[in-house]
Amino acid sequence: MEGNMNSEAKSTTERVPGVEAVEKIEAAVTGLPVTAATLYNKGLQRVVEVRKLALDLTAQQNADFVEVVKKALPPTMPGVSLLDLGQQALDRYIETEKSFLDLISEQGTALLDFTKERAESASKTGTSLTNIFQQAVERGLAVQKTVLDFAAQQNKAVSETQKELLDIAVKPLKASAAKA
Repeated sequence: MEGNMNSEAKSTTERVPGVEAVEKIEAAVTGLPVTAATLYNKGLQRVVEVRKLALDLTAQQNADFVEVVKKALPPTMPGVSLLDLGQQALDRYIETEKSFLDLISEQGTALLDFTKERAESASKTGTSLTNIFQQAVERGLAVQKTVLDFAAQQNKAVSETQKELLDIAVKPLKASAAKA
């Protein structure tokens, strides 16, 4: 009987062959979503950086172009003020696009954080997902507000430019009517 007890005690302390390998595979698979999310987020951040750089270069190129054209044209020429309007529109578009890129970047980081939290604790998942969704809605609304503000500013600028052009076009008529 004593021999039986020793063999039972011995068998519970010994590991079954292959368990360590299975545990290593499980650990690797468990960490895979976090590793993949981290890699995805790094790539996303790089794309956002490159896109922002391209937008900055576009803004600079446009500013240089407008400056050259304004120097080449007489300032009293009708429509020259439209160059400024076009430049403002592009600048505002670039600002809006950068806000959108920031939103994408933040969402990528939020996804990475969510994946890490999920890997740490399944109980936090529901709360975290709700928070991420709420933040996404708030960011989306902020981007939409920026776009609407931009549209309102552009409408106002177009209206003012049309009034200026109308005044320029009517000046000769007013001058000839005053002479008559």
